[in-house]
Amino acid sequence: MTVKATQNFFKKRDRLITKGIITLEEYEKTLKLYKKNPNDPKIRPHKINCKKNHHIVSITIPDTQIRILINIKACDSTSISICSWIGKHREYERIIKDQRNCKSIFINCDEINNLIDE
Repeated sequence: MTVKATQNFFKKRDRLITKGIITLEEYEKTLKLYKKNPNDPKIRPHKINCKKNHHIVSITIPDTQIRILINIKACDSTSISICSWIGKHREYERIIKDQRNCKSIFINCDEINNLIDE
């Protein structure tokens, strides 16, 4: 499975690590679980209905209140998972409830080449 991430995602992740909210190990373990089985119940995956034709999944870093939003795209017949947002549950709820906020996490196929491999 191809997993990429935005630069903003890494900035937010690094801030959470610096503040001691999560560890790099917790993050890496969660992503490893996702890559092995995107439906693993430990990461509590669920689909987010933001906008038609956009497939977004929310996963949880186990034993934390931190959510990761993953944009799943089919570009050039290849499925790519893009980590586009990470943050606390309160912020997450604000994003998914407001369509304008939700749009900010969408990634177009044209933008994928600019992303960082995870």
